[in-house]
Amino acid sequence: SAIYAIVVALNTSDATTAKKYFDLAIKLETDNNKRANYAMKYAKYAKDRLGSMSIARSYALKASAFKPDWGEPYLFIGNLYAASGKACGPGTGFKSQVVVWPAMDMWEKARKDPDSAPKAQKQINKYKEFLPSKQDCFMSGITEEGQAFTVACWINVSTRVRFKQ
Repeated sequence: SAIYAIVVALNTSDATTAKKYFDLAIKLETDNNKRANYAMKYAKYAKDRLGSMSIARSYALKASAFKPDWGEPYLFIGNLYAASGKACGPGTGFKSQVVVWPAMDMWEKARKDPDSAPKAQKQINKYKEFLPSKQDCFMSGITEEGQAFTVACWINVSTRVRFKQ
């Protein structure tokens, strides 16, 4: 059964076997809410046990595909992005701060789910402080708030520029 596959996956130390069982559970399950929950469980496993942000994101996106109105996957991905400042830049300054833009995009999606809205708003409020300044953006060739910008690194998504107020 799908539940058995999840139990085996969570208790195995072998990442390849765990992934196989999570994928099996997602495939065997017919209830999309449960499939979404299994995908999120693996997203968290991928982040915490494998240290892979990109695999974690891909499973969170699977979860959102199974349950489109669920804010949890977007909250999770936003948090992944926000935590990537040191991975994508020196830890401070423009290259590290731009990760907040796609994080904000994800938290804004999460806000549409009443269950996730308070947590998403809390993250938005907290990370407004870490947005790049207008001056830092100008120094990097960005002249307009709202213009398109692609955040590189593992994130590799297009977003829109927001200046620290």
